[in-house]
Amino acid sequence: MSFYPQVKEFFLGKSLPTSEAISDGVLAFKPPESKNARLTLLYLGVILGFMFVGITYLANIYHIVPGEGQTVVSLLGRAILGTGPVYYFLQVVTLLVLMLAANTSYADFPRLCYFLARDGFLPRQLSLLGDRLVYSNGIILLK
Repeated sequence: MSFYPQVKEFFLGKSLPTSEAISDGVLAFKPPESKNARLTLLYLGVILGFMFVGITYLANIYHIVPGEGQTVVSLLGRAILGTGPVYYFLQVVTLLVLMLAANTSYADFPRLCYFLARDGFLPRQLSLLGDRLVYSNGIILLK
């Protein structure tokens, strides 16, 4: 497998929900919003780049081969840390990060629907605020 598809797959799969959440939440940044959002996206890209290069480097050093039963991060953790409590701590932290990433879609989907409805790509009802100052119709659509 060549290098480019792996990089593309990694960055599209791992960073897209986060970058989408940052771009949708520009209004929540302190002024100047666009500059702070741009800086946040830059930091995100640098962190993801270092993670990708680091995991790839360590996987090559430890000769990690992806399989069906475990992720590369799990195999790498087992090779470096053994099967002690630190390995299980790594697994729990990975689980929490993935749960937080999954929560991003639930948190930002109503706001994304608002932007699309405001621009005329979705029904206008999705742009209305509910009683609790959230986009209730987007939340209902998500369920």
